[in-house]
Amino acid sequence: QLIYVLFGDAYVSFNVSITDSIDDVPPVITIGEYEKEWTNQYINVCATVDGGSLNESCHLFTENGTFVFEAVDENGNTAYETVSISNIDKIAPVVHVEKYLKFIKNSSASITYSASDSLSGMASESSASIVIDTSKVGEYRVYISATDNAGNITIEEVPYKVIYQFTGFLQ
Repeated sequence: QLIYVLFGDAYVSFNVSITDSIDDVPPVITIGEYEKEWTNQYINVCATVDGGSLNESCHLFTENGTFVFEAVDENGNTAYETVSISNIDKIAPVVHVEKYLKFIKNSSASITYSASDSLSGMASESSASIVIDTSKVGEYRVYISATDNAGNITIEEVPYKVIYQFTGFLQ
């Protein structure tokens, strides 16, 4: 394009090229490494951007949920990256066992239990039987431990009694 500029009493012509340059390229958000296995801990997720600024550089998840990182560059271009967390389990497993059982002295006896976890699943055995010593009359306790895949532990105290066999009254 030819333009004229007045210098003193004379016009001088210049041949110039004018181009429109509009930056409409959004910034690039990069999400850092974070815990993806089952955990009973908080998860901190951090992000970086190649230009501009982020709404948060790191977000701490205290429970399962979603967070959107938003970046805006100097030209107003925006980018979004969504992080969803679903691997936080802070709830211990549940042990299912009958308590206050009574066993006859010198009988063969066992306590059967099961354990369940609705989120991460069981890391330890989910059902088993414990053989009980019935050689002495008295009150006793056994402890059952169950661990889920996030590391939560339940220890269940199970009281039981060993008693004499009652055969009726003598006449």
